[in-house]
Amino acid sequence: NLGHFYAVILTAIYNPAGRSVAWAWFRAHLAELEERLKGTSMLGDLLEGAIPVLGLDYPEEVRRFFAEHPVPEGERGRRNGFALLEAAERLRARLGVGRPHPS
Repeated sequence: NLGHFYAVILTAIYNPAGRSVAWAWFRAHLAELEERLKGTSMLGDLLEGAIPVLGLDYPEEVRRFFAEHPVPEGERGRRNGFALLEAAERLRARLGVGRPHPS
């Protein structure tokens, strides 16, 4: 079931204890995700949910990865995800809390 597949990926990304493993898995399986989620809105939704969370921990890596690996079918989600990441980074800077993981 694609709904479960999608939910499991986002749950792993949202879990701070598993985020580094989820990020490595996501990078290694992006092509498979594109194929499995083709023709649905789930790829864009996945990117919109994952990019801001991953980007707060791995900002340079996330930006570089998506610059090098365009996802045409998920472009809306990629764009929205980076807009959310930028807003979260501004809020983090304003509040003076949190830090990215060292790369």
